[in-house]
Amino acid sequence: MADVTPRLSIDLQPLPVGAEPWRLDPEELSILRRTLDETGDFQQPYAALVDPDDADAGSVDAYVEVSAVQLEDGTPAILIEDDGAEAITRYVVLERGWQTLPAGTLLQGAGPGMAVVTLADDDASGMQAQGMLGFLDLLVAALALPSSAEPRPDADPVMDDPGAFLEAFTPSTIGVPVDESTRTHWRGRLPDTLLALWQRDGLARYLEGRMMLVRPECYATVLATALVGSPLEGVDTFHVYAITAFGQLLVCGENTAVEIIVDPCHRQVAAHASMLAPSTAEERNARLRLLLTLLEVHDFDVTDAQGRSVYAMTRDRVGALAAGEIYTPDLAGLSEGWEVRLVRQDALEAWQTLRPF
Repeated sequence: MADVTPRLSIDLQPLPVGAEPWRLDPEELSILRRTLDETGDFQQPYAALVDPDDADAGSVDAYVEVSAVQLEDGTPAILIEDDGAEAITRYVVLERGWQTLPAGTLLQGAGPGMAVVTLADDDASGMQAQGMLGFLDLLVAALALPSSAEPRPDADPVMDDPGAFLEAFTPSTIGVPVDESTRTHWRGRLPDTLLALWQRDGLARYLEGRMMLVRPECYATVLATALVGSPLEGVDTFHVYAITAFGQLLVCGENTAVEIIVDPCHRQVAAHASMLAPSTAEERNARLRLLLTLLEVHDFDVTDAQGRSVYAMTRDRVGALAAGEIYTPDLAGLSEGWEVRLVRQDALEAWQTLRPF
């Protein structure tokens, strides 16, 4: 079969005298290559700093698009397009030595004109790249999720012991009880870990109120609409099992992933493609326990330009969320930026009103 990998023509800008190239280490290169081999081109979310020079300025949700390319002479490389800034920033990572540059060297620029990203303190592209490459930590976490239900010598007791998990994962508020007939209906289709949370806590809130469990059947229609045209369409039978305070849906498949997030504000369906391979019920249970154990409050929050929690400020302004509610933009907020003017609204009504997909 003919090689259809895109080829790039690069007009490389001179490297400043004495400058040292910014290089990804072999492990980081391996992570990128392994993910591309398993999934093909992929998209990955990450938290981009508003100001790379000031971590206290807060962060915004951003995405990278990652794909395999070649240079004109056939040198393999990886293209990373980052939307964390006002305009998309383009990076190229060399997978082997090219000209005088070693493997792992990072290039940045628009069109064919590209410059080597350096370690110099005054290299703004280096500071931006440092924040952008934080998405590699998320890839490491995804690739580290269990791919087998077999016992491991370094097993995490919270992840591998349902009792230990339930003891550690406690609700911030107890929710509407879920009756036995509903749990029976979903047994075998949803992870037993989730059904155990239903039995103990009902449709509770967790992570200081930032995530609540929901009835999957209530979100079947909005989920089906959201998945139309996405890479997940037709892959599995998917169900919403939780929703965040800002309306992101947490989704699991009956036979595949439990780590899917559907974001209405950014019109994104995020799922690491390597998670979509068929898996056993035991594997999905262990993966859900690991996912919920790793989640932290900041994972479901954003900060403003002053580094303040949008969730906390909204709660103080309009009140704590009641059962079944989320914070969602009003009509003015939709035009000004989703997080600017949030109101409390029933979660399902908000999804049906926004119709973001």
